[in-house]
Order: sequence, then C-alpha cells, then structure tokens
Amino acid sequence: MSLFLQIKKSYGWRSKVVHGLRLAKLTGEESDRLLVELEGIVRSSFSKILADNLVLAAFDNKSREEFLDGLAFR
Repeated sequence: MSLFLQIKKSYGWRSKVVHGLRLAKLTGEESDRLLVELEGIVRSSFSKILADNLVLAAFDNKSREEFLDGLAFR
C-alpha cells in the first residue's frame, strides 16, 4: 500500500474516533497495525527532516508552508 493510502486510511479512522462514531469494524489487531504504521511514518519523517539541514531550516522559519506546498511538485 502506498504511503498516501496508509495515511489516508489512518486519518479516516482518526476522524471516526474524534467525532464519536462507532468503531465496531475496527478490530484490535487492525488498530494495533495502524498505530505501528503511523509511528513508523512519523519516525521516518522526523529522521529525514532532522538529517537534512536545508529541510530543517525550512521547518524553522516562516517559509515552512511554502516549502511543504512545493513538495507535491518534486
């Protein structure tokens, strides 16, 4: 599954939880799997940001939003 689809699926479940919908279809095993996947994505993202001084600098100033918007076109 692509990174985009993993995040989209996890965000969908997050939305259901936040808005109080019933989670009968989310099994404990699926919940654990989603959590492990998201932790890995966040860890990988932070590692990439912290390892690249140019990216780190972009996150540490007012041009962060422009930088993030531009990533879609790289």
